[in-house]
Amino acid sequence: MEISKNTYEMISEDFSATRNRVWPEMEILVKKYVRSGMKVLDLGCGNGRLAGILPEVRYIGVDGCEMLAEKAKKIYDLRFKNYEFKILDMLELEKLGEKDFDVVFMFASLNHVASEKNRRKVLEDVKNILKPGGILIMTNWNMWRIGAGKGVWRYKLKIPSTKSKIKNYGLGFRDVMTVWQSGDKKKQGELYYRAFGLKELKGLLDKTGFVMMENYYSLEGEKAQWWKGKNIVTVGRSVGE
Repeated sequence: MEISKNTYEMISEDFSATRNRVWPEMEILVKKYVRSGMKVLDLGCGNGRLAGILPEVRYIGVDGCEMLAEKAKKIYDLRFKNYEFKILDMLELEKLGEKDFDVVFMFASLNHVASEKNRRKVLEDVKNILKPGGILIMTNWNMWRIGAGKGVWRYKLKIPSTKSKIKNYGLGFRDVMTVWQSGDKKKQGELYYRAFGLKELKGLLDKTGFVMMENYYSLEGEKAQWWKGKNIVTVGRSVGE
């Protein structure tokens, strides 16, 4: 995770330039679950692109990469008085100082959290800051997609073109270190991903106090088979007092 954090700081400008497009899943999920007046947390907000498509809400964006969070601030802080961005690691949500959220979004962020213990901590902390009945909405990269540029098949089976660039770090088969490279090939760094499946994500929600509402592979906003879906969309509702 520390390697991933350092990589994101290094590549933040180049990475942000590739994250200006709003994913169809974002628009669909916002329309379905967010209403004006809600309190929304964007956990792993990156450059803040989700903020631009929300209705009038109280919004807090959080990211562990200082340069990405600062970029989001410059874009949105002056445009929306109820928007705020904070630099904070996902494993330190107790420092957020906010709770009673109606919705927490985690777009392509939980897949960067290594170890089940840490993933459960993140989700338990999210549950604690949601209102009773609050909604957790996640997408995670489908690392099992056939032909994907990054994924289990490319990095774990060690295709010759990537073999020399990969370090294993003693990780299990579902824990994948990928290589990110800028278009001009001048910047390169490693990023960690968990290769989730539907069953594992359901199990995590069950163990951390959520009732599963949606859990499916998605391609451009449409449900897809596991070998085609680019993302996994997972939605859970917080239960208990």
